[in-house]
Amino acid sequence: MLSRRHHRAALFWLVCACLWLTPVLPPPMALAGARDARPLIVIDAGHGGDRLGAVSADGVAEKDLALTLARRLRRELLRHPVRVLMTREADIHLELEERIELANRVRADAFVSIHLNAMPGARLSRRTRGVETYFLARWASGARAQKVADVENGSESAPLREVDDLAFILDDLMETAAHREASRLAHGVHAHLVAELGARDRGVHQAPFRVLRGARVPAILVEVGFLTHPRESRLMRTAAYQRKIAASMARGIVEFLAAGDRFPQDTKRPHRAGPVASEPRS
Repeated sequence: MLSRRHHRAALFWLVCACLWLTPVLPPPMALAGARDARPLIVIDAGHGGDRLGAVSADGVAEKDLALTLARRLRRELLRHPVRVLMTREADIHLELEERIELANRVRADAFVSIHLNAMPGARLSRRTRGVETYFLARWASGARAQKVADVENGSESAPLREVDDLAFILDDLMETAAHREASRLAHGVHAHLVAELGARDRGVHQAPFRVLRGARVPAILVEVGFLTHPRESRLMRTAAYQRKIAASMARGIVEFLAAGDRFPQDTKRPHRAGPVASEPRS
Protein backbone atom coordinates (compact mmCIF):
# COMPACT_ATOMS: atom_id res chain seq x y z
CA MET A 1 0.00 0.00 0.00
CA LEU A 2 1.26 3.43 -0.88
CA SER A 3 2.04 5.76 2.00
CA ARG A 4 0.18 9.09 2.15
CA ARG A 5 3.32 10.85 1.02
CA HIS A 6 3.75 8.61 -2.05
CA HIS A 7 0.03 8.85 -2.80
CA ARG A 8 0.27 12.63 -2.87
CA ALA A 9 3.38 12.51 -5.05
CA ALA A 10 1.66 10.25 -7.59
CA LEU A 11 -1.44 12.43 -7.58
CA PHE A 12 0.71 15.54 -7.99
CA TRP A 13 2.26 14.26 -11.21
CA LEU A 14 -1.12 13.07 -12.48
CA VAL A 15 -2.57 16.57 -11.96
CA CYS A 16 0.46 18.15 -13.66
CA ALA A 17 0.02 15.84 -16.67
CA CYS A 18 -3.68 16.66 -16.90
CA LEU A 19 -2.95 20.40 -16.75
CA TRP A 20 -0.30 20.05 -19.47
CA LEU A 21 -2.65 18.14 -21.75
CA THR A 22 -5.66 20.40 -21.14
CA PRO A 23 -6.15 23.09 -23.84
CA VAL A 24 -5.61 26.61 -22.59
CA LEU A 25 -8.94 28.42 -22.45
CA PRO A 26 -9.46 32.17 -22.07
CA PRO A 27 -10.28 33.23 -18.51
CA PRO A 28 -13.94 33.61 -17.53
CA MET A 29 -13.51 37.40 -17.64
CA ALA A 30 -12.53 37.25 -21.32
CA LEU A 31 -15.41 34.90 -22.11
CA ALA A 32 -17.90 37.15 -20.37
CA GLY A 33 -16.69 40.12 -22.40
CA ALA A 34 -18.58 42.68 -20.35
CA ARG A 35 -16.41 42.49 -17.23
CA ASP A 36 -13.66 44.98 -16.47
CA ALA A 37 -10.37 43.49 -17.68
CA ARG A 38 -8.10 46.02 -15.97
CA PRO A 39 -5.72 44.44 -13.45
CA LEU A 40 -6.85 44.53 -9.80
CA ILE A 41 -4.55 45.43 -6.92
CA VAL A 42 -5.53 44.81 -3.30
CA ILE A 43 -3.89 47.25 -0.88
CA ASP A 44 -3.74 46.25 2.77
CA ALA A 45 -3.10 48.88 5.46
CA GLY A 46 -1.47 46.91 8.28
CA HIS A 47 -3.04 46.56 11.72
CA GLY A 48 -6.14 48.58 12.65
CA GLY A 49 -8.68 48.76 15.46
CA ASP A 50 -7.15 47.57 18.71
CA ARG A 51 -3.96 46.49 16.90
CA LEU A 52 -1.78 49.59 17.00
CA GLY A 53 1.34 48.05 15.49
CA ALA A 54 4.58 49.93 16.11
CA VAL A 55 4.37 53.25 17.95
CA SER A 56 6.78 56.17 17.58
CA ALA A 57 8.39 57.91 20.55
CA ASP A 58 5.79 60.68 20.36
CA GLY A 59 2.79 58.35 20.08
CA VAL A 60 2.12 57.94 16.34
CA ALA A 61 0.67 54.46 15.69
CA GLU A 62 1.63 52.30 12.74
CA LYS A 63 -2.03 51.51 12.00
CA ASP A 64 -2.80 55.18 11.27
CA LEU A 65 0.22 55.93 9.14
CA ALA A 66 -0.21 52.67 7.20
CA LEU A 67 -3.79 53.67 6.31
CA THR A 68 -2.64 57.11 5.16
CA LEU A 69 0.01 55.53 2.93
CA ALA A 70 -2.48 52.98 1.58
CA ARG A 71 -4.81 55.79 0.51
CA ARG A 72 -1.94 57.64 -1.14
CA LEU A 73 -0.86 54.49 -2.96
CA ARG A 74 -4.41 54.00 -4.23
CA ARG A 75 -4.40 57.56 -5.56
CA GLU A 76 -1.12 56.97 -7.40
CA LEU A 77 -2.21 53.63 -8.84
CA LEU A 78 -5.44 55.08 -10.18
CA ARG A 79 -3.39 57.26 -12.52
CA HIS A 80 -2.95 54.01 -14.45
CA PRO A 81 -5.47 51.64 -16.07
CA VAL A 82 -5.97 49.53 -12.93
CA ARG A 83 -8.60 48.82 -10.31
CA VAL A 84 -7.86 49.08 -6.59
CA LEU A 85 -9.49 47.38 -3.62
CA MET A 86 -8.63 48.32 -0.03
CA THR A 87 -8.84 45.71 2.73
CA ARG A 88 -9.85 48.49 5.12
CA GLU A 89 -10.91 52.10 4.64
CA ALA A 90 -11.12 53.00 8.32
CA ASP A 91 -9.63 52.21 11.72
CA ILE A 92 -11.15 48.73 12.10
CA HIS A 93 -9.83 45.35 13.14
CA LEU A 94 -9.40 42.65 10.52
CA GLU A 95 -7.99 39.20 11.13
CA LEU A 96 -4.78 38.62 9.22
CA GLU A 97 -6.25 35.70 7.28
CA GLU A 98 -9.20 37.81 6.12
CA ARG A 99 -6.90 40.11 4.20
CA ILE A 100 -5.27 37.54 1.93
CA GLU A 101 -8.54 35.62 1.62
CA LEU A 102 -10.06 38.76 0.11
CA ALA A 103 -7.26 38.98 -2.45
CA ASN A 104 -7.68 35.30 -3.33
CA ARG A 105 -11.45 35.63 -3.62
CA VAL A 106 -11.34 38.54 -6.08
CA ARG A 107 -8.41 36.96 -7.97
CA ALA A 108 -6.25 40.02 -7.52
CA ASP A 109 -3.25 40.59 -9.77
CA ALA A 110 -1.24 41.76 -6.76
CA PHE A 111 -1.62 42.09 -2.99
CA VAL A 112 0.48 44.69 -1.16
CA SER A 113 0.46 44.97 2.64
CA ILE A 114 1.90 48.24 4.00
CA HIS A 115 3.65 48.34 7.37
CA LEU A 116 6.13 50.42 9.36
CA ASN A 117 9.05 48.90 11.16
CA ALA A 118 10.39 49.19 14.69
CA MET A 119 13.62 48.43 16.49
CA PRO A 120 13.65 47.97 20.27
CA GLY A 121 16.25 49.61 22.48
CA ALA A 122 17.30 53.25 22.56
CA ARG A 123 20.71 52.73 20.95
CA LEU A 124 19.52 50.51 18.09
CA SER A 125 16.40 52.58 17.41
CA ARG A 126 18.55 55.68 16.83
CA ARG A 127 20.70 53.82 14.30
CA THR A 128 18.26 51.55 12.44
CA ARG A 129 16.39 52.91 9.44
CA GLY A 130 15.53 51.90 5.89
CA VAL A 131 13.23 49.78 3.75
CA GLU A 132 12.61 46.03 4.01
CA THR A 133 10.37 44.06 1.64
CA TYR A 134 9.06 40.53 2.21
CA PHE A 135 7.32 37.71 0.45
CA LEU A 136 6.08 34.46 1.91
CA ALA A 137 8.15 31.44 2.82
CA ARG A 138 7.65 28.59 5.24
CA TRP A 139 11.00 29.41 6.83
CA ALA A 140 12.47 32.86 7.34
CA SER A 141 15.54 33.79 5.30
CA GLY A 142 17.28 35.00 8.46
CA ALA A 143 16.91 35.76 12.15
CA ARG A 144 15.90 39.37 11.52
CA ALA A 145 13.23 38.30 9.01
CA GLN A 146 11.79 35.86 11.55
CA LYS A 147 11.67 38.57 14.22
CA VAL A 148 9.77 40.92 11.89
CA ALA A 149 7.32 38.14 11.05
CA ASP A 150 6.82 37.36 14.76
CA VAL A 151 6.02 41.01 15.49
CA GLU A 152 3.61 41.38 12.57
CA ASN A 153 1.95 38.02 13.27
CA GLY A 154 1.32 39.10 16.86
CA SER A 155 -0.68 36.77 19.04
CA GLU A 156 -3.08 35.70 16.31
CA SER A 157 -3.29 32.00 15.69
CA ALA A 158 -5.62 29.77 13.77
CA PRO A 159 -5.58 26.03 13.09
CA LEU A 160 -4.49 24.89 9.66
CA ARG A 161 -7.49 23.82 7.63
CA GLU A 162 -7.93 20.19 6.68
CA VAL A 163 -7.74 19.53 2.94
CA ASP A 164 -8.04 16.41 0.85
CA ASP A 165 -5.14 15.26 -1.33
CA LEU A 166 -6.39 16.77 -4.60
CA ALA A 167 -7.20 20.12 -2.97
CA PHE A 168 -3.78 20.10 -1.31
CA ILE A 169 -1.99 19.58 -4.64
CA LEU A 170 -4.04 22.17 -6.52
CA ASP A 171 -3.44 24.69 -3.71
CA ASP A 172 0.26 23.89 -3.79
CA LEU A 173 0.50 24.42 -7.55
CA MET A 174 -1.31 27.77 -7.36
CA GLU A 175 0.71 28.96 -4.39
CA THR A 176 4.01 27.95 -6.03
CA ALA A 177 3.19 30.02 -9.12
CA ALA A 178 2.11 32.95 -6.94
CA HIS A 179 5.33 32.65 -4.93
CA ARG A 180 7.50 33.01 -8.04
CA GLU A 181 5.63 36.13 -9.09
CA ALA A 182 5.70 37.53 -5.54
CA SER A 183 9.50 37.43 -5.67
CA ARG A 184 9.48 39.54 -8.84
CA LEU A 185 6.97 41.98 -7.38
CA ALA A 186 8.93 42.31 -4.12
CA HIS A 187 12.24 43.02 -5.84
CA GLY A 188 10.67 45.51 -8.25
CA VAL A 189 8.83 47.53 -5.60
CA HIS A 190 11.82 47.43 -3.26
CA ALA A 191 14.23 48.70 -5.93
CA HIS A 192 12.01 51.70 -6.66
CA LEU A 193 11.60 52.57 -2.98
CA VAL A 194 15.32 52.45 -2.25
CA ALA A 195 16.32 54.38 -5.37
CA GLU A 196 13.65 57.07 -5.27
CA LEU A 197 13.53 57.67 -1.51
CA GLY A 198 17.27 57.52 -1.04
CA ALA A 199 16.45 55.11 1.80
CA ARG A 200 18.83 52.60 3.32
CA ASP A 201 18.50 49.27 1.54
CA ARG A 202 17.74 46.58 4.13
CA GLY A 203 16.98 43.98 1.50
CA VAL A 204 14.25 41.70 0.20
CA HIS A 205 13.56 38.74 2.47
CA GLN A 206 11.29 35.76 2.89
CA ALA A 207 9.39 34.99 6.10
CA PRO A 208 6.26 33.14 7.31
CA PHE A 209 3.85 36.09 7.57
CA ARG A 210 0.30 35.08 8.46
CA VAL A 211 -1.09 37.93 6.36
CA LEU A 212 0.54 36.33 3.28
CA ARG A 213 -0.07 32.67 4.11
CA GLY A 214 -2.20 30.82 1.59
CA ALA A 215 -1.72 33.48 -1.08
CA ARG A 216 -2.81 32.35 -4.52
CA VAL A 217 -1.89 35.74 -5.94
CA PRO A 218 1.46 37.61 -5.98
CA ALA A 219 1.61 38.99 -2.42
CA ILE A 220 4.20 41.09 -0.61
CA LEU A 221 4.61 42.96 2.66
CA VAL A 222 6.55 46.23 2.65
CA GLU A 223 8.10 47.84 5.73
CA VAL A 224 8.53 51.34 4.32
CA GLY A 225 10.59 52.75 7.21
CA PHE A 226 11.25 52.70 10.94
CA LEU A 227 8.85 54.52 13.24
CA THR A 228 11.43 54.17 16.00
CA HIS A 229 14.13 56.09 14.08
CA PRO A 230 13.72 59.77 15.05
CA ARG A 231 14.51 61.31 11.66
CA GLU A 232 12.85 58.68 9.49
CA SER A 233 9.74 58.76 11.66
CA ARG A 234 9.38 62.53 11.24
CA LEU A 235 10.04 62.26 7.51
CA MET A 236 7.36 59.61 6.99
CA ARG A 237 4.76 61.89 8.53
CA THR A 238 5.30 64.62 5.94
CA ALA A 239 2.94 64.74 2.97
CA ALA A 240 5.82 65.16 0.50
CA TYR A 241 7.62 62.02 1.66
CA GLN A 242 4.38 60.05 1.78
CA ARG A 243 3.73 60.98 -1.84
CA LYS A 244 7.24 59.80 -2.75
CA ILE A 245 6.63 56.46 -1.00
CA ALA A 246 3.32 55.99 -2.79
CA ALA A 247 4.68 57.01 -6.21
CA SER A 248 7.69 54.70 -5.85
CA MET A 249 5.55 51.73 -4.87
CA ALA A 250 3.08 52.43 -7.66
CA ARG A 251 5.85 52.47 -10.27
CA GLY A 252 7.13 49.11 -9.05
CA ILE A 253 3.63 47.59 -9.12
CA VAL A 254 2.80 48.97 -12.58
CA GLU A 255 6.10 47.69 -14.01
CA PHE A 256 5.31 44.25 -12.55
CA LEU A 257 1.86 44.28 -14.16
CA ALA A 258 3.24 45.43 -17.50
CA ALA A 259 5.98 42.78 -17.50
CA GLY A 260 3.32 40.14 -16.90
CA ASP A 261 1.18 41.47 -19.78
CA ARG A 262 -1.69 42.11 -17.40
CA PHE A 263 -2.93 45.33 -19.00
CA PRO A 264 -5.71 45.14 -21.61
CA GLN A 265 -4.45 45.87 -25.11
CA ASP A 266 -6.63 48.99 -25.47
CA THR A 267 -5.34 50.70 -22.29
CA LYS A 268 -1.76 51.65 -23.06
CA ARG A 269 -1.77 55.18 -21.68
CA PRO A 270 -2.09 56.02 -17.97
CA HIS A 271 -5.47 57.45 -17.07
CA ARG A 272 -7.67 58.07 -14.09
CA ALA A 273 -10.26 55.45 -13.37
CA GLY A 274 -12.77 54.93 -10.62
CA PRO A 275 -11.71 52.78 -7.66
CA VAL A 276 -13.28 49.50 -6.72
CA ALA A 277 -15.33 49.95 -3.57
CA SER A 278 -14.03 48.11 -0.52
CA GLU A 279 -16.14 45.25 0.72
CA PRO A 280 -18.29 46.21 3.69
CA ARG A 281 -16.68 45.32 7.00
CA SER A 282 -18.40 44.90 10.31
